[in-house]
Amino acid sequence: MPAFRRLPALIVTSLLAISAWAQTATFREGVQAFEAGRFPEAAGALAAVPATDPHYAEAQYYLARLFLQTPLRDPDRAKEAIENALRRDPDNVRYLEVELWRRYFHTASFLPLYQAKKRIDLAERILEREPENAVAHFVLGAWAYEGFRQQYHGVQFPGPGHQRRLLSEEAAALTDAAYLLEPRLVDTGDGPAIAFVDAIHAGFEVPVTSMRRAGREAYAEALHHLRRALAANPAWPDVYAVLAAAFALRGAHADAFGVLDTMRIHLPDRAETWLYRGYFEHRTGRYAAAAASFDEGLARLPAPERRAFLDVAYFLPLVEQVWYEADSAGYAAGFWESRDPRYLTPVNERLLEHFARLVYADLRFGDREKGLRGWETEPGQVIVRYGEPPAEARYGTRSDAYLIFHYGDDLYFKFMDLARGGHFTFYSPSALDFAGFKPARGLIENDFAVRGPETFRKRPDRFTYEPPGRVAMPYLTGAFRGSDGKTDLYVAYGIPVEEDGAGTPAVRAGAFLIRGNEGVVHAQSRLLDRRTAGASGMWVDACRLSVEPGTYTLALEFEPVGGGDRVGQERERITVPGFAGTALQLSDVLLAYTVEEEASPETLPGWISRRGLAIRPAPGRGFSAGQPVYLYFEVYGLQPAPDGLARYAVEAVLVRSDEAGGLERLIRQAFGGAREAGVSVRFEGQSRSREDGQYLVLDTTTQPPGRYVLVLRLTDLLRNETVERRRTLQLG
Repeated sequence: MPAFRRLPALIVTSLLAISAWAQTATFREGVQAFEAGRFPEAAGALAAVPATDPHYAEAQYYLARLFLQTPLRDPDRAKEAIENALRRDPDNVRYLEVELWRRYFHTASFLPLYQAKKRIDLAERILEREPENAVAHFVLGAWAYEGFRQQYHGVQFPGPGHQRRLLSEEAAALTDAAYLLEPRLVDTGDGPAIAFVDAIHAGFEVPVTSMRRAGREAYAEALHHLRRALAANPAWPDVYAVLAAAFALRGAHADAFGVLDTMRIHLPDRAETWLYRGYFEHRTGRYAAAAASFDEGLARLPAPERRAFLDVAYFLPLVEQVWYEADSAGYAAGFWESRDPRYLTPVNERLLEHFARLVYADLRFGDREKGLRGWETEPGQVIVRYGEPPAEARYGTRSDAYLIFHYGDDLYFKFMDLARGGHFTFYSPSALDFAGFKPARGLIENDFAVRGPETFRKRPDRFTYEPPGRVAMPYLTGAFRGSDGKTDLYVAYGIPVEEDGAGTPAVRAGAFLIRGNEGVVHAQSRLLDRRTAGASGMWVDACRLSVEPGTYTLALEFEPVGGGDRVGQERERITVPGFAGTALQLSDVLLAYTVEEEASPETLPGWISRRGLAIRPAPGRGFSAGQPVYLYFEVYGLQPAPDGLARYAVEAVLVRSDEAGGLERLIRQAFGGAREAGVSVRFEGQSRSREDGQYLVLDTTTQPPGRYVLVLRLTDLLRNETVERRRTLQLG
């Protein structure tokens, strides 16, 4: 063949080589841009790789990842790209993995069970080729978790035929619509559960079958696959989220820490690492550690999400929301301080519970792919306000799912997931739910789109705190006139001494006054040792708080120094009276074990110094048989006579409480001269001031044990006006 004829062939070969090199370079540039995070540049380069390029399938693989896992997210283009790759290499595990990822995170809403089966089949196909594939194990684990979530609190109702043998036709039609039944909280012996009653009709309890056993099996399967996914890819946040949700829903809080430790190693800078940890530390009683973890997590959250953790507006009525908006940080600080159940501890247990509820709500009902946080959903809002429900039930029809949270009494909520789309909202019955009833019954009662927000308004939140080892703290308050229009509020409290006399040699105790949402406005705390323990069998302390008249919450606490099991916590809403003006007024009656002339201005712990007297109060209001009862009181607004002396008469009677309702009759008898009705003391006093302080001693040696009422009456003899105070106490 002539040489000139071979030349064009050589030229064509060279041009093809140059073209192949250029195509390969384009692919490499796209991959490098992808790995460097230059996603728009990567998309342009990878899309330019032609179908004739040997790297075409790989280019389509990277494009699919680009449109699934980056801000350029476009599920439709990702679907097209990965299908192009799989047409070239249908058994490539990497391509199958991306397709499984797409089917899991961007699944079609049409025929969800069919779509789920396709995902499971694909995951099992991948595991046949690569047994430790993280994505396949994650998808199977997430599917098992979904089964656990549906079945752990799931119940099944009997078929309509069984119901109609027991109920009328109308009642059977109603119980077929199980979501219209009234849920009631019952104790099954294995914890609280929900029973269903046809309350609109005959009150018949509809039998249900629990699906908990199947739920436990699904839980075990979920943990198996998710742990294997974690072993293959320990830096995958989604795996930790599903595992944390499973542990939380199961209540297996202590089991979570192995996973959480791994998460802290591989994802130390993610907010969820610390928020999940804070939740499980809180649920296992490690409050100080939980506080530190929540602080770490909040510091790493984006500002909008951090505000959600700190926002208190949804707990407040409209008028207070205005104050909150004027100073959100200051108002929130006072709000949470006023709800702290233990002021002697270094953490705010109520605030930690709030953080834990937010995390739990997000784990249960959040959907990151849709940009929906759990606390934004209606079930999540219920959890944030009222906590994790003691009992819940999940059930459904062929097309819809229903969920109930029950908190006891009449506090429960119903939710619906129409067409099983994965998003629960407050249940609201449609007209079809009441077809055939004249008139429609149970409509408003079952419309939780109305009932839910109304409950929020009437009962914004609920929180109960019962510390382990709590013992009762008997206490007594007494209000007296103070200076500058204030009231001297004396608070005496007792700390029971352990029966064997052993235990902690010292405790820290305190009294706190909280006003509304302002937080603590008055506080006193100090260290008590055995010197304060007396014959009463209690360590006794007392303090004086100078306060403005008004309504407060009184909080009393004690805890052993150096730690211990016995702690005290009491709270009561009190009204502190004012004693301004010139009207005749009587202070509270302060019960005491003894009253002495004060030897020095300094009194021992547990004593009250008032008007030259040293008073040892009786915080438990209990006296042993035959023990004298001391009582201290003050009178204000006496009217002086022309000689400058104000004269008054005092009478105190101790009357046995009559459970049959005859207490007032007994008191009238005692004041009317029938001294056999109880102990009585009467005297007349005088003062050169318009006010005076006195104490009395009642001899109880002749009185049998029991509950008594002490009535003190004081009469201004010049004006012939009488005022009265009462106290209850226990003898024996």
